[in-house]
Amino acid sequence: HRVAFLAGRKQYNEGTLFSRITLRKIFFLAFLGSLVWVFSDGVIGRFFKVNDFILIWFFSPAILFGAMAAVQGGLLKGRFAFKALGVAGVVEAVAKFIFAIAFLWSGRTDLIAMSIPASIAISFVVTDWYVGKVIQEQISETEVLKADKRYSFPNKFFGASILSYSASAVFLNIDVLIAKHFLSPEMAGAYALLSLAGKMVVLFGSLLTTFINSVVSHHEGASSDPRHAFLRIFKLTIFTSVVAFVGIGPLGFISIPLLLGSKAVGIVPYLTVYGLGMVGFTLSNAIVGYRVARKHYSYAWVQLLVTGIMVVGLIIFHETIWELTWVVCAFGVGSLVAVSAWRAFHENSRFILRNLTDFFDLFAPIASLDIRRSMLSTNAKRILVFNWRDTTHLFAGGAETYIHELSRRWVEAGHEVTQFSGNDGQQPREEVIDGVQVIRRGGFYFVYVWAFLYYMFRFRGKFDLIIDCQNGIPFFTPFYAREQVYCLLHHVHQEVFH
Repeated sequence: HRVAFLAGRKQYNEGTLFSRITLRKIFFLAFLGSLVWVFSDGVIGRFFKVNDFILIWFFSPAILFGAMAAVQGGLLKGRFAFKALGVAGVVEAVAKFIFAIAFLWSGRTDLIAMSIPASIAISFVVTDWYVGKVIQEQISETEVLKADKRYSFPNKFFGASILSYSASAVFLNIDVLIAKHFLSPEMAGAYALLSLAGKMVVLFGSLLTTFINSVVSHHEGASSDPRHAFLRIFKLTIFTSVVAFVGIGPLGFISIPLLLGSKAVGIVPYLTVYGLGMVGFTLSNAIVGYRVARKHYSYAWVQLLVTGIMVVGLIIFHETIWELTWVVCAFGVGSLVAVSAWRAFHENSRFILRNLTDFFDLFAPIASLDIRRSMLSTNAKRILVFNWRDTTHLFAGGAETYIHELSRRWVEAGHEVTQFSGNDGQQPREEVIDGVQVIRRGGFYFVYVWAFLYYMFRFRGKFDLIIDCQNGIPFFTPFYAREQVYCLLHHVHQEVFH
């Protein structure tokens, strides 16, 4: 994120400096994490029902090497060195496979899990080598020490990223852990194969999401709009997710036995439902990644909340593979729905909150109106004007000027004028301008809704006449108003409104 942002500003050397500082700090944190893992061997062994503590101890280097490989990978991603990352990823996968085969052939099937930390260590070596090859800036120790004092770490972004990645890790793994804990070994093994098939959907569907953070941050650094770049990636992500879902889900009776062997035939009935949940989560994860890169951190909390509720659901419903499958599907799709709903609220929050306030104000008296009314003479008219906008609106024009000048003159003549108009979000909700009481509710379209509601609840029977200003669309006051209504029509729109 930071390296890509600085690269967008053409500050490549600064990005490399920041990466070196981060690598130094993460080493100590990861080392402490490895020690905590080793000293927690008893708790870990009991939970996973593993008696061989040596196997648990050998996983501790994976924390250290994995963390450092992540920092070096972040530097390569920020510099768009995706070929190097691709090679490192392939090397890790191949190394894991070779180690697993070697343990199998040697008869040490109890050590096959050792292929995971071994491959992570090799991946770090390859990534570190590529960093030295791809990144050409020569950074001295003195420069690193000086930069460490002037750099501020993006803590908010980092925290949101931790929340998002934690939600992903929990979503993709917690169901297997719960199955391992509650189900029989045979059922837990079958569910592990189902989860592996689901991860294929996620990994294939997410092929392009790895570019989101780098591309968006680079655009942010270059002060350009990243939305179009993200939409291209997101559309391709939808395509790859659907392809993976069809191949693993509905066509799973063909693909899964070929990929996972004949023992995987038993999970075929669950694949479509489980795969659908994986598609939903993949798409929601892409949206959250984009929003976090744009510093909209609340999305990470929404994703974590959905995942947390899913954990509760899995703890309650875990008796069969079907129960676990339906919970994962529901919350995978639910994650996409929740993130999309939050996007709608986040982008329209001011509009939504303003209209909620308008609703509650329906039942509150307009004090300034009552005070002014007490000072009117007996011959004065009480005039209510409905106009799309008032004269201070951001998009006010001739129609607003015209009705305001009329209203101002009526006030000078001793009458009371109240104008009800839409609010552009920049003006007070109520204001007196040149003696005219201006009440602003709603916006571009909702002003027509609030005009009807406020008349029915607040204005009915309190005015002598109404001016209905038609700016293309009237307020339709003759349908509901008792008072005499005058329509102020400035022009006929003809072809605009047939």
